[in-house]
Amino acid sequence: MVDVESDTHFIYSSTLVEYFKRDDNRRIEYPFTDEERQVTAIVDAQGISKVQSLPYLAGKRNRLHIVTSRYFRPAYRDDNLILIGSPNANTQTERALRDYNSPFRFNDDVSAVIEVPGSPDGRWPQNRAALEERDQLPEVAAD
Repeated sequence: MVDVESDTHFIYSSTLVEYFKRDDNRRIEYPFTDEERQVTAIVDAQGISKVQSLPYLAGKRNRLHIVTSRYFRPAYRDDNLILIGSPNANTQTERALRDYNSPFRFNDDVSAVIEVPGSPDGRWPQNRAALEERDQLPEVAAD
């Protein structure tokens, strides 16, 4: 994920709202686009701000992309993905858990994360050695 030659996509949760209101509860009359009317829960925004700072601290400052789940593209699956939010507002979360064979899912009312019955030892990923090998940073030649 810290590789400066790879793309990392932060996939926010998002919900389309009809309009915005001022502090005094009056509707804001402005022709907002559908993209501008996509909102993210404050707790998700707080979480993503913390997670997003980690690659930056590790030296990755480019090729970081912020996308709401509504605008997710299948091609992003070939890159590094960081999904924020439950299936309530992030349409990619449940799909990613399933596609990557995670032994965990959200329960039916999305109030908890549970282990999928029959998953070996509740471990994800199941092959830790393969994950460690994949996550190894390339050797840097000494100057």
